[in-house]
Amino acid sequence: MEKKQLGDVTTINITALQSGVSRDGGKTHALNEIPTEAIAEFDIRVSPEMEFKAMEAKLDEWCAAGGVSWESAPWTAPLHQHFLNSLDADNVWRRYLRKVGVPAIVFSPMKQIEILLHKHNERLQQMYTFIRT
Repeated sequence: MEKKQLGDVTTINITALQSGVSRDGGKTHALNEIPTEAIAEFDIRVSPEMEFKAMEAKLDEWCAAGGVSWESAPWTAPLHQHFLNSLDADNVWRRYLRKVGVPAIVFSPMKQIEILLHKHNERLQQMYTFIRT
C-alpha cells in the first residue's frame, strides 16, 4: 500500500461538543435531564483531490442516517478569514491558488522544532530555537 502524502486524504477532527440543560447560564448542568439539542464542531480539511460538493454530499448522507442536520460557518466568519490568511504546511488553499495560476508559497520560520502543528497542546517547543536565525 502506497504511503499517503499531505493533502491526499480528507481529515475530520471533532474539536468541540456542546450540550446539557442549564438554569444558570452554563455554569452548571442538570444531570437528570436529557438535553433537546447537542452541537458538535469539527475541523474538516478537504483534500484538493476531492470536490467540495462531494464532501457536502457525504455530510448530508451521514447526517440523514443519524437524523441530524449540519451547517458550515460562512466564508465571512473570522475563523475562515484566518484560514485564508494562514501560511502553514497544511494550508490547502495555496494548492487551489496554484491550480488557477496564482503564485503561492508557504513560509515558516520554525527551524529545528518538533512538529506539533494541529496536535494536542500545539506549541513551539523551544522559543529560543524558533527566533534564532
